[in-house]
Amino acid sequence: MRADGQADDLHHVLGLDCLPANRQAINQTFTDSAQIAYGRMFRFPRISVTRPPSLRPRPSPSLWAGFVSFVLVVAAMAGPAASEALAATRSISIVRPVAGATVSGTVRWKARARPRPLRVEFRVDGRLLRVDRTYPYVYRWDTRRVSNGRHRLSARAVWRVRTLSGAATTSLTAKRRVKVRNFPSSYYTGPAGTHNILPPRRTGAFLGIWDTGLAQAFDREVTFGRRFDVLGATYSAPRGGCYTTVPFSDGKPQAIVAHGAIPVIRYRPGFTLDEINAGQADSCFRDLGRRVRDFGHRVFLRLYHEFNGTWMVYSGCGSKFISAWRRTVSLVRGEGATNGVWIWNPGEGHRTCAFESYPGNGWVDWVAVDGYNFAKPDSWCGMTQGWCEFWQIFRHTPSVSLHDVYGPSKPFMIGETGSVEDPSMPGRKGRWHLNALASIKNDFPHLKAFIYSDFDTGGSEGTNWRLDTSQSSLDGFRTLARDPYFNTR
Repeated sequence: MRADGQADDLHHVLGLDCLPANRQAINQTFTDSAQIAYGRMFRFPRISVTRPPSLRPRPSPSLWAGFVSFVLVVAAMAGPAASEALAATRSISIVRPVAGATVSGTVRWKARARPRPLRVEFRVDGRLLRVDRTYPYVYRWDTRRVSNGRHRLSARAVWRVRTLSGAATTSLTAKRRVKVRNFPSSYYTGPAGTHNILPPRRTGAFLGIWDTGLAQAFDREVTFGRRFDVLGATYSAPRGGCYTTVPFSDGKPQAIVAHGAIPVIRYRPGFTLDEINAGQADSCFRDLGRRVRDFGHRVFLRLYHEFNGTWMVYSGCGSKFISAWRRTVSLVRGEGATNGVWIWNPGEGHRTCAFESYPGNGWVDWVAVDGYNFAKPDSWCGMTQGWCEFWQIFRHTPSVSLHDVYGPSKPFMIGETGSVEDPSMPGRKGRWHLNALASIKNDFPHLKAFIYSDFDTGGSEGTNWRLDTSQSSLDGFRTLARDPYFNTR
């Protein structure tokens, strides 16, 4: 009987999950704990009840009623100290892998819980991966599904007393066993040094998208039958301010890492180059540095993208830009953000400004460029007007293309790109994707990452870059996404 006068389940109260129902001999040892309604718990002594097989009686109601009365009286006398004693008898620990270890491949993750719980939950960085209800509690964790870097492992046990659980945590470093061959030594001279993020092999490139939300990115992965290597997160700032949305506060980079991809942070400061060089944004960059540091995973940092145009608050060229870039890198890294990998990213066109504004190999980890097929009468790609193929956007004059100038010394990235549909020629956007794949494999030997802009800017620019504007577009990009060139991990 519970304290509120209502009958309780004897099986639960006494910890008897399997009373004999077939008149077999009873040989039951009571060692568990009982819980009464107002929450006090106690631990009662070991009691052994044995009946000869010939008798095979079932316990009478009066016997159990008397025993329950004894339980409740002792429980009332035990008080809160017994609750603490009960909790003290429960324990869970992570047996392997050991804390601080560096692991790779598939890891045998083992937890030990005493006494045996109802279940053990295995989590990485807070994300539930497995629930194990049988002993031994082991999970084979595939570290290839998370990014390189430190991760928090936790095992949580839940016992039969429904209000009681416990957790054990540890941290370790996941590192894929990949052999990177023959990359130029200059790939490792930037701020990230030997911790630069690179594809596992020299031939091939990362693939990713800019999305309108991770749900969209995950849907695309189902459509294309593969996971993306990189996914973007964008943070902007009001004029003269640090952030509109604080970087990492929305949880998107954390979700990207938990999904096994590499985050690319696109941050647009709200200051001019003169203001930045005068120190007016220093506190913003220091704060950003602390947030990158506390994030704890390697991450691409893409600041000042398309600075060489005229449409950004921070637009500008030459020594003014170089000073602002170096100041920013120094401030962010000065807060301990050594896990940031820096992308210098001008826009296609305005190449003279871009060439005047390169901060130097020691200040850059990757070089990227943005460019789109607007297919408008007033849009140009080199000497071509209107519809622009991929190679015409980015390598129409190879000798002065950013790919050819910087690619030999730094990994090269297409930071943003996309194509619209051609209403007069259905299927042309799908062929644009296929032509891009062929051109990348033949004409862009230094390309190491390709990020497509899978969003609609119809409200601001009158263009729709989304991949699902037609079945032809989806089919063309699916072929690109599943090509071995873009499957390096």
